[in-house]
Amino acid sequence: MKKDERYRIAEEAIMTAFMQLARVKRAEKITVSDVAARAGVARSTFYNHYADIESLMEEVENRSLQYIFRMMEGFHISSEEKNTESFFRMFCTSIKEDPFLADLFRRPVEASHFMGKALHMLRRLNSGLGERVSRGNKKEMEYAAAYLIGGVVGVLHKWALSDFAIPQETLARYLTGCLSNGAGRYF
Repeated sequence: MKKDERYRIAEEAIMTAFMQLARVKRAEKITVSDVAARAGVARSTFYNHYADIESLMEEVENRSLQYIFRMMEGFHISSEEKNTESFFRMFCTSIKEDPFLADLFRRPVEASHFMGKALHMLRRLNSGLGERVSRGNKKEMEYAAAYLIGGVVGVLHKWALSDFAIPQETLARYLTGCLSNGAGRYF
């Protein structure tokens, strides 16, 4: 087995161990010893990959954002409300079923690096949207998209804080209605 392959296997074991632990324990309470024991690696191996738990958490956040970005790249706003609702349902289900992702959405917006990264990612997704839009002018569409991005992130934050008090299907219908009846006219 090559050194690079061993490194990759250890990296995945550490990442998987952290995600498993995050399902039963708040991320802030997870220690290097917890992760190393669950991954079946020595603490020194952990430190060969990450400086500390915070750097591991940042990598997990980045991977979570990449996952969300890939999900959103395939989505195109359309006049078909069922497509939009289906997307929002899938998105809400992903957040609800992934304790680490849910925890990220629960964090205070002003103190969350994740929320800042999420907003940046959504803005990146929004760039170039103007070329696909047939109605309205590009500047109006950009403002409408900024409004939607902030609103969706805010609603997901509130939903996660409420410990998912309403079903994801209901939230998906709500978000679809907001899009269809509000800024959706710009798309």
